[in-house]
Amino acid sequence: MAPSTIAITSTFKPISQLVSHFPQLVECIRTKTTRGCSLLTQHLNFIGGICGAYLCFVITPKTNWTYVLYANSLFQATSIYALAFWYDGFPFKSGLLNTAVHS
Repeated sequence: MAPSTIAITSTFKPISQLVSHFPQLVECIRTKTTRGCSLLTQHLNFIGGICGAYLCFVITPKTNWTYVLYANSLFQATSIYALAFWYDGFPFKSGLLNTAVHS
């Protein structure tokens, strides 16, 4: 059963990631802050995106959705980083592993 569901899960995961990220972006823009967004999560997202992209060059993925999955991780992290820089003055100065953005 598992191999036959790869096409479904490979499609569903990137779409659900994008759909869940847009409300977060909209809320950050509406409130003009990224306060409450987990920077640790964004750091992990970014690292996972970089590692995944590297893996795609080492091992050819079965579907193109794999590229989308890792590109989306990088998009999510960099979009929150950009908003954190724009609205909160890039709050990394108090520590790389802050768990939330503080203003």
